[in-house]
Amino acid sequence: MAQHRVKVPVAGESVEQMTIIEWHVSPGGQVSEGDDLVSVEAEKVDLVIPSPVGGTLVEVLADLDDEVSPGDPLCVIESGS
Repeated sequence: MAQHRVKVPVAGESVEQMTIIEWHVSPGGQVSEGDDLVSVEAEKVDLVIPSPVGGTLVEVLADLDDEVSPGDPLCVIESGS
């Protein structure tokens, strides 16, 4: 089993801080590649971050209302590859 650490993507040059507003999957939940994983909001943009891989969400590293920046870790997904 491989573990994949999902990070906050770059949402634009001027977006430095985003807030976690909703987790679409709970720890232990299954996701497919491309499924909605977490929603974040920033001053100029709202963004739904998709899962980069299919597997099981094993750990959430950022909670609701946490402020995150591009590159910060969000969660860990365990996949079969």
